[in-house]
Amino acid sequence: MNALLHEMDVLVLPSYYREGVPRILLEGLSKGLPILTTNSVGCKETVEEGINGYKIRFEILLLCKMRCANLLICLLPIVWPWVLE
Repeated sequence: MNALLHEMDVLVLPSYYREGVPRILLEGLSKGLPILTTNSVGCKETVEEGINGYKIRFEILLLCKMRCANLLICLLPIVWPWVLE
């Protein structure tokens, strides 16, 4: 899992289960990944809105898509500079 986390630019976990704090979110945060997750129990405790990621209501899939696009746009010049050429 550690090698996979190093390959990620953003960690998205659209969970709606009341499962406590998902381990993958803690692992992603330890690697400094921005998090996009739902405002469900366990997930919402890991994210400071706009600081280390975003929280959304699970029902709002359009907002989820927009937040993913915002994160990708911010990362595009850094991670994939060849796309802009």
